[in-house]
Amino acid sequence: MMEGCEYAISSAEAFAERLSRELQVLDGANIQSIMASEKQVNILMKLLDEALKEVDQIELKLSSYEEMLQSVKEQMDQISESNHLIHLSNTNNVKLLSEIEFLVSHMDLAKGHIKALQEGDLSSSRGIEACTNAADALLQCVNVALRPGHDVLLAVQQQQQQRFSDLRENFARRLASHLNNVFVRQGHDQSSTLAQRSIELTLPNHHAFHRDLLRYAKLMEWLESTDYRKYEGLTKNCMDCLS
Repeated sequence: MMEGCEYAISSAEAFAERLSRELQVLDGANIQSIMASEKQVNILMKLLDEALKEVDQIELKLSSYEEMLQSVKEQMDQISESNHLIHLSNTNNVKLLSEIEFLVSHMDLAKGHIKALQEGDLSSSRGIEACTNAADALLQCVNVALRPGHDVLLAVQQQQQQRFSDLRENFARRLASHLNNVFVRQGHDQSSTLAQRSIELTLPNHHAFHRDLLRYAKLMEWLESTDYRKYEGLTKNCMDCLS
């Protein structure tokens, strides 16, 4: 029995030694496997780090490109807005030029006309013609049909309502004064002619008076349409002086 036990013990020891050897081999294989795996893991981690660095660089480049694109977009928006403003400015300039040309062409009274209204000789044929043309031009400027908004312009108000009004009133007053003098002079001449004709027992000839007054016919029409009160007073004075 003891032999059997000893045999069993020896077998157990042999088994233990064998198991120990195999475990050592296995442990060595495991360690090698673990070490090999750790190498792979390190390599993988290194690759991941490099990949992350590449991703960071790509993100930086993408951010830079995005900023550049945003800058380009803002510049394009500014250019588009500038083009719109330029187009709007050009359109407004064309409209403004059209309005200015309209006002200048319809409300610009020539210096020669102004001088004729202020100083024109109402006793000579040439002076009467110049004053007649100037008075007609002034009337056209005063009666021009303004476009909407023109009446609120200070320059138009000063030109039409003040300057033209002053010219019209001053010329109407000068014309009425001159014609009154003409009527008085003709009335005096007619009285002298009547006295002479009464001695000769003949009727006086009024052709010379009519011819002299006929030169003022257009100016009288202008005065009638411009200042009817002065025209009415002149008509009465004419009748009184020449009757």
